[in-house]
Amino acid sequence: MRHPADSKALKHVDNKYGWFAKEARNIRLGLASDGFNPFGMQNVTYTTWPIILIPYNLPPWLFKKQPYWIMSMLIPSPKSPRMNIDVYLRPLIDELKDLWEKGIDTWDDKSDHPWLMNKMSFNNEVETREALVPLSGQQKLLPLVVRKILPKEVVMPLIQLTRFFSALCSKELVEEDLDKLSSSIKETLCRLEMVFPPAFFDIMIHLLVHLAKEAKLGGFVCYRWMYLVERYLRTVKGYVRNKAHPEGSIAKGYIAEECLTFCSRFLDVDTKLNRADCHESTTVNEPPSGLSVFGEMDYKRRGQTTEIFGADEVRKMRHYIITSTWKNYKNSIRNLNKRHEEHFVRWFEGKITKLYEKGEASEHMYALSQGPDHRARVFNRCYINNWLFRMTTIERNLVTQNSGVLVRGDGTTGNMTCTSRSRGYSRDKYGVIDIDTSRFRYSNEPYILATQAKPVFFLNLVNKPGWSSVVAVRPRNLFAMLEAENEGDMEVDLLDVGI
Repeated sequence: MRHPADSKALKHVDNKYGWFAKEARNIRLGLASDGFNPFGMQNVTYTTWPIILIPYNLPPWLFKKQPYWIMSMLIPSPKSPRMNIDVYLRPLIDELKDLWEKGIDTWDDKSDHPWLMNKMSFNNEVETREALVPLSGQQKLLPLVVRKILPKEVVMPLIQLTRFFSALCSKELVEEDLDKLSSSIKETLCRLEMVFPPAFFDIMIHLLVHLAKEAKLGGFVCYRWMYLVERYLRTVKGYVRNKAHPEGSIAKGYIAEECLTFCSRFLDVDTKLNRADCHESTTVNEPPSGLSVFGEMDYKRRGQTTEIFGADEVRKMRHYIITSTWKNYKNSIRNLNKRHEEHFVRWFEGKITKLYEKGEASEHMYALSQGPDHRARVFNRCYINNWLFRMTTIERNLVTQNSGVLVRGDGTTGNMTCTSRSRGYSRDKYGVIDIDTSRFRYSNEPYILATQAKPVFFLNLVNKPGWSSVVAVRPRNLFAMLEAENEGDMEVDLLDVGI
C-alpha cells in the first residue's frame, strides 16, 4: 500500500459505489477535529474545536500541506462539546450528503469549461491562460539506550515494540508484512507481561493488537494520525488577535490566508506555495540518463574552494569511477592487484577512444574514458539523493548531524565487508551495529560517487571511547510511487537505506 486508495476500506467503497469510482476526480475527504485553548493560558478552561477536511486525492507529499486543507467549521464552547458534537456537525453532514447525492459544478482542468468563455460575468475577457501547474512536494534511539543498561528480558520486548511502530509507520505497507506484525505484537505483549506489573496494561496497551489490522483497513498511519492536525492547531492559534472573540479572529485569519493562497497561484512571484523546500535544488540531483557519474549536484551552497589534484589522485578517481559505472567491467583474481590499478585506466582510455573514432562508443562512454578535470570544486556541504551532507568540521558547534555517509558494498569492488565480529566492527544480539571510528580501511580507495551516498548518523558510546553506533535513516520527503499506470510494467522509485 502506497496510498489510502489501496486500503480495504476505500476499495470496499469503490466496489459498492462503482459510479463514484469511475471518475478519478471525485473528491475523497478525511475529517479530523481536536480541541485547543485559543488563549494559550492554562488557567482558562476554554476550548475551540475546528473541523478540518483533508483531500485524499492528493499525492502523499501534498496532502499534509496546510494550504490544501479545508477548515469547514468552528465549534465554540467554554467546554468540550462531548456527546453533543453531532449537533454541531449536523450542518456539515447535510452539506456532505448534498455533495454526495447531487454534486456541485466546479473547475474542470481537462476540458474547455463554459466559464472560460463567460466573459460577461468576469472581466469582459475570454480566459486563455494555461491551467495552474501542480505544486511539487525516537523510535530508533530507544534500542541504543536500553541495550546497555537493562536486562535482556526487558530490552528484547522494548526493541520489538520500537520495530513494530517503525514498520507500521513506514511509507509503504505490504499486506503480508502487516499480518506478520499482527502476530509478532502478541508475542511482544506477552514478553512485556512477564516484566511489567499488571497495572501497566491498560486499554491503550491492548490497542496495539488492533493497529496492524486497522492499517489494512484504513491505509497509511501517517494519513490518519493527529500529529499534522496538532501542528495545524498551532497555526490556527496564531490567528487569534481579539481574545474577546477568538472564533471570529480564527475565521478572519483563515479566510485571509485562503484568499492569499488562491491569488498567489496566479501571480508570477515567489511565495511559500512555489518556493523550493530547504536545501532543495532547482535541478534534479539524479542522473538524467545513462551513467550515474554524470548526475547533477547542487553546487550553490557556501564554502566553495578550488583544489588541483595530482596525477596519482586523478588516476585513483578514474579507476574507481570506471569500475563503478561500466556495466561490462568484471573483476577477476588477476584484476585485483596493484598492476591492474596502475594500467587499467590508460588501457581503457585508449580502447574507448578507438571505438569512439569508429562510431562504436557513445558520447557518455567517451567522456568517461577521458577522465575528470584536474581542477575540483570542494564544498563543505552538498545536497544529493534528497539529503544534505556536511563536513564534520562545520558540525562541531551544531546539535544536528549530517556528516554520516553509507556506501553499500557488493563484495566484489573492494567495498568493506565485515563479519559479525571483525576488528573495528561488531553487531550485538539485538542487531545494532557498532564501529570503531578511529580505524580506517581501504585508504587506497578514498572516493565514492556522489549518487552512491546514503545517510547514516553516529551515536557515541559512553563505555567505549572511539566507538559509535550506526543508525540508517530515510529521506523525509521521499515516497514509493508507481512510475507506470499499467500494472504489467510497474516500477517503484524507492530509496532503500535499511535499518
